[in-house]
Amino acid sequence: MSFHKEKNIKVGNIVEKSLNGLKSRLENDGILLIQNEEGYVEPNKFSFNPPASLSQIKRFKDETGLILPADYQSFLLLHNGARLFVHPYYGGGVELLSLEQMLEYRFDYLPDGCFIIAYLFDGCQVIIDTNRYQEGNKTSYLWYLDSCCPFDDALDLHMNFELWLDRLIIAQGCGYWHWPSSTGNSYYKQR
Repeated sequence: MSFHKEKNIKVGNIVEKSLNGLKSRLENDGILLIQNEEGYVEPNKFSFNPPASLSQIKRFKDETGLILPADYQSFLLLHNGARLFVHPYYGGGVELLSLEQMLEYRFDYLPDGCFIIAYLFDGCQVIIDTNRYQEGNKTSYLWYLDSCCPFDDALDLHMNFELWLDRLIIAQGCGYWHWPSSTGNSYYKQR
């Protein structure tokens, strides 16, 4: 078996590849057995909305005056929202919002040009900063906002949507952006 890395990967290609890889592992009912930290294994459910149309994306742009990042548009053209890593009994997981929900969940505490694109298992949010994107920053425009903090305390994720989604799938739904870089000794001292 040979492995190779593609050269000249275009922004937006990773979204489809990541989702196709995830879907190929799902059972017929959208269930996948996930192993989380410290060996805890549980089933998780996945569901995907139908795709958004180009006219829906244009309507979003017309209503907001903002252009959504290309990689996020790639996701919307595949699925206008999704629910990932949801426990079948306890809920939680990640809800990737539809365009309609993004317009509905516009709050005064967000700076102009910022939109919530996902709610996480703990009520926290992932936010796109379209201003950064429109200024030319195509690979670093996502923020993570804790559910009870002002935007000034948001964590800059230093990545775009497709990298965040790809890593979320690889990390099996865990908030990998919080994982400390630690040695074995420091890991056990933190416990």
